[in-house]
Order: sequence, then structure tokens, then C-alpha cells
Amino acid sequence: MKYNADDNDSYTFRDDISDSDLLGMVYTKRKILILGGQEVGKTSIIKRYKNNIYIDDYEPTIQTVTKKLINFNDENIYFEIMDLEGQTQYTIFSPNKFSFGFNGYILVYDVKNMKSFELIKFIYEQVNILSGNISKILVGTKCDKDIDEASKYERQVTTDEAKKFAEKIHCPFLEVSSKDNVNIDEIFRLLLIEINKAESGINLKKMKFLKLYQFFLHHYTSMIYIYYINFILFLFLSIVFFFFGIYKEFHGDKKEQKDYYFGIGFPYTIFGIFGILISVGGFIGIKNKDIFLLNIVYLGLIYAGVFAIISIAEISLINNYQSLDESSLLCNICQFIIALIPLIIGIILSRIFKVIFQKDLKSYMA
Repeated sequence: MKYNADDNDSYTFRDDISDSDLLGMVYTKRKILILGGQEVGKTSIIKRYKNNIYIDDYEPTIQTVTKKLINFNDENIYFEIMDLEGQTQYTIFSPNKFSFGFNGYILVYDVKNMKSFELIKFIYEQVNILSGNISKILVGTKCDKDIDEASKYERQVTTDEAKKFAEKIHCPFLEVSSKDNVNIDEIFRLLLIEINKAESGINLKKMKFLKLYQFFLHHYTSMIYIYYINFILFLFLSIVFFFFGIYKEFHGDKKEQKDYYFGIGFPYTIFGIFGILISVGGFIGIKNKDIFLLNIVYLGLIYAGVFAIISIAEISLINNYQSLDESSLLCNICQFIIALIPLIIGIILSRIFKVIFQKDLKSYMA
């Protein structure tokens, strides 16, 4: 079974996992604890996730550990999901059951049961006290498709109310249906992303230009094409500048070169060489996700931009001393200004993709 969360996330499952299968395999172990009151549907979530089955009958859980191997963004993840007996506010588990060794918690409540929602708030407080800032996800269960109009009023916990609580405790929130298999896989995908963010030390909320990064990731393929197109244009302009500069240096108006060791053609040639090297570096850097090369491209584009502005000033200076033809002056200046457009776009794109690859944001963005 393969599940595509979006265009970028490859999420493949293996259900027939045994300890012997892990021998010689490179994998990351993630230990997860699912918490919530009685009859909220914790076991149903695990059964649907593990074996893609749904059983309507309720059977009290003693304690089970479910194992599942997945591949997420080319990384093997070995899940151990522990399901405890349903908790109540009077029989909250002892600390040694859940406070050590877990990478994440799934906090489950029933959307038709306000008491289960109040209980999950209490459970969250206890988890925070005893286990610290471990990654969590809030899950509302029993959002089934076949609820008729009359039974819709059975809902006691609104989506907005749960969202506000999730925002308060800074964790993702989902409403799911084990019966209809809605958002079950997404629970573990989002929790895995939260765990990765926590372990990497990335605080997305404090990142500058976060919305811009999110836009790039949500339109990742399109932005890569735009990157390539922009650098193809810049490469073309750089080649034109290179040959035009050579031609102008040796065959241009001698009046433009009077009293100058190098004429106007020299800036064109240097800019062309810069542009060709930078464009090739951009293609290789984005293809190989080479952070170092993308940083060189980013800095190179800045230097090329500064050089272009200096060249415009030099052309104007030559005009002041030599009284060049006005149309020739404007043509020379406009050529550099046109080249600055893909150059500036390249600076922005190279910087953004460098950050995306450097921080591996594709794995951390929900």
C-alpha cells in the first residue's frame, strides 16, 4: 500500500514486519504512545493503521504494542505503538508507564463525548509535567460519513473548540474516522513530522519568510521549473553579453574607448563570464541539492549584480567625458538593466532553495 500525502512525500507501508526483518537494515525507531479515555477509539485507530481493518465491537484494552515499518522520504521508520487501557481522571497511569523512552504521543478524544475531551486536557497536563516537551498530536475520533442529519447533533466537541486547544498546546490537530479510514495514516505522518522538527531544533514559527517557504513547498515542482527557466534565460543573456563584449572591445566605436585601457566591451565580457559560471552552478546545485554550491551561486549573483550596477555607472561616466551618442548610451544601460531582472530572481530562488535543502524543510512542513 502506498500513500501520497502530497507531491513530495513518499509514504510506503509494510505490515508483515518481524524483528528478523530489521537485521542489517538501517532504520530509525519511533516509540509512540496513544492516550485517551475509554471507548474513544484508540484501538480502532491502531487496527486500521496496522492492518487496514475496522471492528465495530468494543473490547477493553489491557496493553498492546503494535509494530509497523514504513518508508518516509527515503528513510526507514520503525514504529512501536503502545496502546494502554482507557484512562479516567481517577486512574491516570503511573509515570513509569509513559514518561520515558517515547518519541511522541497521540492524544485521542471522541467528538461526541465532551468528558473525553476534558479528560484529554488533563492527560496533556500530566504528560507535560512528567515527560516534558515531547511531540504530540490531538485527534478527534468518530467523524464518520454516514452520520444522518439527526445524529449530527450528537457532536459535543466542535472543530473550532478542538482547534483552539491544539493551537494553545502547539500541536497538530485532526478529526478522523477509523470506520471510513479518513485521516488515519495522516495521524502518524504529522506526528512523525513533529518529531523530526523537535529533534532538528527547527522552530518553524520563528523562521523568517515562513509563508514564502510554505508556498515553495506546496508548489515545489512548479518552483523548480521556474528556477530552471530563469537560469536558462540568465545563461542565454550571459552568452550574449560575453560575445557582444568581445565584439564591442575589438570592433566597437573607438570614441568609446578613448583614454581607456579597456573600453565598454570589457564589462560586458566579464559579466558574461560570471553569468555563465553562475548559471551552470545553479543547474548543478539545484539538481544535486548541493547547499554549498547554491550558496556560491547566491553570493555570485549578488557580486554580479553589484558589477552590473558599477558597469552602468562606468558607461554613464564614459558618456560624460566622451559625449557618446544618446541612443547608444541608453542601449548599453538598458542591456544591463534587463540582465538584472533574472539575476535578482535568481538571488531570491537560490537563497530560498538553499534554506529548504539545508533545513530539510520538505520533511518538516505539514
